[in-house]
Amino acid sequence: MPTAKPANNEIEVAVLSASDVAGLTDGVNFLGGPQRAQPVLIYRQGNEVRAALNTCRHQGGMFTRSVEGATVVCARHGWTLDCSTMSYVNPPGVLEHDELRIVPLDSGGWSLLAPQRERPWDDGGARQPKPLAAGELTIRFMAHACMEVTGGLTRLFTDPWLTGPAFMRGWWLQPQPPADWLQRLAAADAIWASHAHTDHLNFPTMRLLAEENPSVPVLVPEMNPPVWRGRFEELPFTVHELKPETWYDLAQLVGSARGAHEAGEGDGDGLRLMFLRDTLCPDLDTAVLLEYKGHRILNTVDCCQPNANHLPEDVDVLLTDFASGASGFPTGFQEMFGSSVPDMVRQKRRVFAHKTVAIAQIVRPKAYIPFAGYFVEAHPDDADIRGLNLKNSPAEMCALIERQCPGTTTWSPHPGGLFDLASLSGNPPPEADGETVGPAGTWDFDGNWEFDRTWDFEPYDAEIATSLSFEPLACMAGVEHYFRWADFRHYDLVLHVVEVADHRSDSPVRSYFVDFLDLSFPVVRPTGRPYLRARVKADSMRQVMRHGSSWDDLYIGFQARWFVEPDIYHMKFWNHFARLSDRPPIEWPV
Repeated sequence: MPTAKPANNEIEVAVLSASDVAGLTDGVNFLGGPQRAQPVLIYRQGNEVRAALNTCRHQGGMFTRSVEGATVVCARHGWTLDCSTMSYVNPPGVLEHDELRIVPLDSGGWSLLAPQRERPWDDGGARQPKPLAAGELTIRFMAHACMEVTGGLTRLFTDPWLTGPAFMRGWWLQPQPPADWLQRLAAADAIWASHAHTDHLNFPTMRLLAEENPSVPVLVPEMNPPVWRGRFEELPFTVHELKPETWYDLAQLVGSARGAHEAGEGDGDGLRLMFLRDTLCPDLDTAVLLEYKGHRILNTVDCCQPNANHLPEDVDVLLTDFASGASGFPTGFQEMFGSSVPDMVRQKRRVFAHKTVAIAQIVRPKAYIPFAGYFVEAHPDDADIRGLNLKNSPAEMCALIERQCPGTTTWSPHPGGLFDLASLSGNPPPEADGETVGPAGTWDFDGNWEFDRTWDFEPYDAEIATSLSFEPLACMAGVEHYFRWADFRHYDLVLHVVEVADHRSDSPVRSYFVDFLDLSFPVVRPTGRPYLRARVKADSMRQVMRHGSSWDDLYIGFQARWFVEPDIYHMKFWNHFARLSDRPPIEWPV
């Protein structure tokens, strides 16, 4: 292996001494320690050598040794990497691990190099922070992931979910937004939606806004499939699709008279926005960076690894999700994991908190605000989920950040609460002495366990129930038509759909199999094959099939209970059925 020099676009991430290199054995070698910038994996088999950072692509966990010589397993979620190919084998067939370039040193050691990542937020030179007057740059919490950010005269709303349910009827707002939310939303200069999930771009919310003020511009990230699609296209908004890693001056972009006046007098110091993709799911989630007068607000929203955790340092405010209960795993797998589910939920909470701390340690924020987790599984049919799906509370996350990130101030937001970046402080909830966490992980801001019971389920249940009478799906011919339209095939998996009236019922409405290896519909379960069973509410399943919508409504929205055998994460399957909107609209036979 000849001696080589690092390329100009590379950065050294670790150095192995001559004794390190001499001590490498065949198979997987774990190397870490204070002398290295980051822990690494070295796979050696004779003269073949491969190197990579010991960081899982999912949420940045570290790998541990597997029972099989060439594989390692992530300690956080069990993802399995075959180091001989640097490809993940669980989930199978979809991801590869980034390799490091090995450069021999004259000393007999090795330098391990990774591509030097760009810093798009410093494009054109970083703005130097300028003094802020009280109330000049503020963050007002509305609900869940929705914030009103005011920079000077420009007001931006983020991720509008302010009424009705998300994920079909699985999530409900807790606590409720301020009473004047619609008036404030209608007065915004622009609305930013980080991605298409319905707890971030919510149709009932946007429909009401269209009636109140359809001239509010909507900003969405450039993605495939597009974020603004389906029934949203019927709404009369002007939509701007933004490119990643690019600064957008909001006043110039949306033509805000207030903001344009301010930008004209402020030497380009007005509110601007840039979004960064999630490395694991680049067409699903995004983080957003806001800047005003050189002061930065980083909102990572739901990202697993925002921009591979290559992020700006020393931001003024970091906002992250916190709850950890925002998926169908493990609470939707009760039949599979049984009494182990509570322990799995607790472990998931710990892992989620660790991910948040890791991001905070990278960006070194002056202040931290937990958000994007204020929801509850309020529907009566989801009482089993609500009882199991314990979540981290904002107070718990703030306390953890204060311990792990000394010097960072924290604020637990409340509806209508205001955080001022000039003083790096937020106001307390009215007549509240703190948050409490109840036995199912739900809290309110008056110190009470009983959650808000004012949700109106009936209109949303009634809308979904109309799909039970949708004639094409009343027979197997319609089911087969749907799966052929979805066109997922040549994958070794048998899906078993068991439709039920609700999760309290033991009597199935109907049951059928789909074999994705050849896209056939066997009458009985094929033996010896990977198997996934969905015990799903019949009206929800048919609603998704009828409209060709994302299965995230079923999975994240707790509309199904799942069982998989063997325990494999079929990421290729889940990604396909989560992204059905990139297919042509489904046409049903008359």
